[in-house]
Amino acid sequence: MKVMRQALHWGGLFHGEIKKCFESYDECPPVAQFYEALISMMPQSRPKEVLFECGGNWGGPGERRASAHFTSCRLTERGWRLASELLERYPRYRENVYVGGDAVRS
Repeated sequence: MKVMRQALHWGGLFHGEIKKCFESYDECPPVAQFYEALISMMPQSRPKEVLFECGGNWGGPGERRASAHFTSCRLTERGWRLASELLERYPRYRENVYVGGDAVRS
């Protein structure tokens, strides 16, 4: 959930109807697109190339996946290296979506 919220924030989408949709556990196209992108970074056939490790029901062939609120993920070693490089280049993305007047605290 935190990864999804941060990604929507960085994408400039975490406000209005999309924020309301995400926080009410509903599925709407922008949230689904970000979730699909996250899922595509999960281990598939080449585990050394993935950015995230996952837990929970991410859906498999013929399965319905759980909402982002009921799954978990964390960066792999490769993901941490890439994230660190990107944050060095783009320090404005260090902004924490959980701090500030409009932030939702977990």
